[in-house]
Order: sequence, then structure tokens, then C-alpha cells
Amino acid sequence: MNISETVRIGNKEYTLESLTLPTSQRKFRDAWEAPVSGTIRINLSKAKVIRADQLKAELYERHGRLGGPFRSVVPATEKALITGETLSHPLIDAATSVEELEAITLDSLLV
Repeated sequence: MNISETVRIGNKEYTLESLTLPTSQRKFRDAWEAPVSGTIRINLSKAKVIRADQLKAELYERHGRLGGPFRSVVPATEKALITGETLSHPLIDAATSVEELEAITLDSLLV
């Protein structure tokens, strides 16, 4: 079996032909859970962390920094999104589906 014909979820490998992959949500690959009846589920709690990390990276990129502390020129409204190393916002916390998470943009957090 070719390695490209399998997918690893947790510590187990599955053959692709036996699974239904969440095609529109591959960016949440690290939130995939072992399949039930051949369908991979997405752990919403893990997906929220992934989406927060994606938005944090976008925020850093917007200001020309990929990590590290913000410069003093970054608006306070944007700095307030980051607590410690984590981006946090009620919109992310309130999301009830991966589709809702995907719809959250950095600009929507700043309104």
C-alpha cells in the first residue's frame, strides 16, 4: 500500500478508500478524530484552537511580525485579542460548527 493511500489519525492509520474525508475543512486536519462508520469527525474544541492560531498568525503578519511581541504601533484593539500566547475572542468561543469558525475573519474580531 502506498503511503499516500493512507491517513494517520492519532496513532492509527486508515486507508483512504475506507473513509469519508472532510474535504472543505482540511485546514483543521489536526482536529480530525478517528472515524465512526467511516466518516472522520472534527473535534470542535481543537478546531477552535487551530482557528485562533490561524487568526493570530494573520494578525502578526498584518503587522510584519511572525511571532514575538507586538510593536508599540499595533492598535490596542488588536493587542487585546492576544492573552499571553493565545488569541481569544467570544466569536471563536461561541462557534458551534467548523463552518462558523471558517467564517470568522480577523476584521470581524475587531468590530
